[in-house]
Amino acid sequence: SREGTLTRNPKEPILIADDLVSAIELNRLTQKPVVWAVKAEDLEAVAENLRRFMPKHHIVIAATDAHMPKENSSKELAKETANSVNGRLIFPLFSKNDREQNIITLGEMLRQNNTKQVSKMLHKANLTISRLRVKGQKTKTYDN
Repeated sequence: SREGTLTRNPKEPILIADDLVSAIELNRLTQKPVVWAVKAEDLEAVAENLRRFMPKHHIVIAATDAHMPKENSSKELAKETANSVNGRLIFPLFSKNDREQNIITLGEMLRQNNTKQVSKMLHKANLTISRLRVKGQKTKTYDN
């Protein structure tokens, strides 16, 4: 496939991120195109358009988790989007240290070199990783 274009192979999932840092870092890790939805409020429109034009592809949403006890709207919007397109939602489970550093995205985790668990999560979503860095972080996947 051409660089920067989405795959036509329906066995290869499409990854969508709701923030630029995650889109960039996930692209660096996977060496695959990542669709940037700009913000969580745009996820559903982006994912539904991709679903319409690529109905056989698996869609994976990489969500921001503001780790707020109430009104974690980014994560909730991503979960609703995953449900609406029959996709998978992935987001990190944060350590106490991450929370203290106000890390809220997969991209920030990757910039901190916490890639082991992110890579495992992506592998479970059938996204291949071209190179693997080593430091670990707990993550969670949500299957619809």
